[in-house]
Parts: sequence; structure tokens; C-alpha cells
Amino acid sequence: NGEHILDIPCGSGYYADFIVEAGANVYGVDLSPEMIAVFQKKGYNGEVGNLETFSLGRKFDKVLSAGGFEFCKNHKKIIDTLLSHTKVGGTIILLLPRKSPFGYLYKTYHKLCNKTDIVLFSERDVVTLCTQDYINSLQLHKCSLFSLLVRIERK
Repeated sequence: NGEHILDIPCGSGYYADFIVEAGANVYGVDLSPEMIAVFQKKGYNGEVGNLETFSLGRKFDKVLSAGGFEFCKNHKKIIDTLLSHTKVGGTIILLLPRKSPFGYLYKTYHKLCNKTDIVLFSERDVVTLCTQDYINSLQLHKCSLFSLLVRIERK
């Protein structure tokens, strides 16, 4: 309640609805101007930006990134950028497709239907990405046959 949460990529505001319902303030960033328009139509503040290169010049209590990481290439830079937007003691939550049979089905779907090559993640991959000195703790949870939930606490 009362926290300031960054939702990136925010899409049309699926997670923002839950964030606001819980009493927090949400700010969204998405690559798609159309998604930001829908997000703002719901009454939320946000702007167009790229997960790999955005810079807002402010910090948030929590940062949520669900559903965009796998389409990017420079994951280490994204972690650094997300951390730079997180207050000391704040938390980053990532939802990533994991290396599993269902993850490979998801990857195949994108390759065949969208002509897009996505990245799947193992727990080891995430640990390698999160070796920065300003990470206090890292928790990994296989939250489904498909997803890996990552919780990063910033020092």
C-alpha cells in the first residue's frame, strides 16, 4: 500500500490493475505506443520506452518485468537498468520463461508463428546475470511448468 511500482513492459495494464487494487501507485513503460495509449486510457501514468534502453531518472520501491525479457538480447544491461530504477532495499520481480518442455513449446511457437527467436532461462542463467555487488539477495522459484519467478532485492 502506497508503494511506487514500475511496470515494464506494462502492455495494456494487466498487472497494473492488480497493483493499483492493492493500493500502490503504478507507472508503466512499454515499447508500443498503442499499448501505452490503452494503459493511459485506464487512468495510469506511463510512457513509451525500450526495456533495454529506458531511463526515467527516478527510483521505485518495486519494479515488475513480466513478459518482455525473453524478446531482448542484452539481459545483463537490462538487470543493471532495472536496478538503477530501484530504491535501496527495493525489489525487482521478473517473470521469465524457463528452460523446460513447456518453455521450448513457447519458444517454438514464437519461432514458427512470429518469426521471433526468444530466450529461455535456467536458474543458473539468472544467477550469472545477477552477480552485481548491489544485489542483496536473489530468490528463484519455478512457479509453473513454464515460468521462473525471480525476486531480486537491491542493496
